[in-house]
Formats: sequence, structure tokens, C-alpha cells
Amino acid sequence: MGEITGTCSRRRRSGLLFEEDEKQVSDLTTEVAVVGGGPAGLTAAIALASAGVETVLIAKSRSAPDHRTTALLASSVRALDTLGVWDQCREHAAPLRVLRIVDDTVRLLRSPEVRFVAGEIGLDAFGCNIENRFLTAALAARADALGALTRIEDDATAVGIHDEGVTIRCSGSAVLTRLAIGAGAPVARALREFLRAQNTKYQAESALSRLSN
Repeated sequence: MGEITGTCSRRRRSGLLFEEDEKQVSDLTTEVAVVGGGPAGLTAAIALASAGVETVLIAKSRSAPDHRTTALLASSVRALDTLGVWDQCREHAAPLRVLRIVDDTVRLLRSPEVRFVAGEIGLDAFGCNIENRFLTAALAARADALGALTRIEDDATAVGIHDEGVTIRCSGSAVLTRLAIGAGAPVARALREFLRAQNTKYQAESALSRLSN
């Protein structure tokens, strides 16, 4: 992974403006950058790094434990097992043996409850349910063990999409990458802005073409 130290200056890329900043920043270059440290972002980063792809994960650790749960179907459990994560999750997971679909509307005539039982199709369970705090801890431990994965404990503050790739700006660094995976809001917003700008440019070019003809 390359590292360049320099001064970040005012510049515009794909309609996204980076303001003047005279402090020294460290620019990292990588093949893939993942923004977001939840289960989705961690899993994506681990899968890439496990395959030998140089990866940077940009995410701040949560200050409080996440007591919500995630329902993992069998294919997701197999994926986590393949990535070397499931052994640390197994004792904290509860099997999903019955799935219920309930009409929670306030309509006068509501649909009847539907139940799917795993044993009816020869399965012990459809998957497992696990608290996010245990799932995230297992994923984070696996991520820390991978040499191809670098973790930046920071928030992404801006994203620029340009011809050379993607620049992700954090409070104290900038990550230059060929591919950005957004498991967080900043990347999603930048992508929407980029696509909107491209669509506006296409419409303007099409209008000029029609006028010239």
C-alpha cells in the first residue's frame, strides 16, 4: 500500500468540492475501500482481504453495543463459516426453525398468519438469529487478523468520483481507491450526486445534438 504525505488544497472532482485545508494529510492508495463498519461492511472487507485483495475499511467503532439482532439464512451462515467467522458466533446464535408472516396493518379484513416450518422441507433450521454486538465483534476480530486489510478508525466526510477512481476523505487522511463499496451514507450520497451530474450532462449533450441537427 502506497503512502504519500502532502498538503490538501482546494480542488473540484465530479462536482464535489474539497475545501482549503492546510494541515498535513496522509494519502493511502488501495485496490478497494469499504466505508461502514457494520456487519455488511465488515463482511465485504473480510471477503476481499481473504482473497488477497488490498482493502481499506473506513469506520468508527460504535461507542455503545448494538443490541439489535440480524436474521441470517443458511447461505449467510455458510458464507461466514467460509470466511472463518462463524466459530465465534455459534454459541451466541439461536436457530430459526419457524418463520411467521403476520399482517400488521389496521385493516378490517386482515390476511391470516402464515407459518413456515423448517422441518417440513427437511431442514433443522432456516438459519440463525444473532445479536449484532456478537456478530460485529466476531467480524472485527477476523478483520484484525488479515494482513491485506487496513482499518481506519474514522468517519468518511466526503467522497469524490473521478476518472482515476474514487477519493474518500476522512478527518485526517484521504484514501485513493479503484473501487469504493458504500456500506455507509457518504458513499451513497456521492454516488447519487455523481449519477445526477452525469445524467444532466447527458441531457445537455443530447439537446445540443438535436439543435445542431
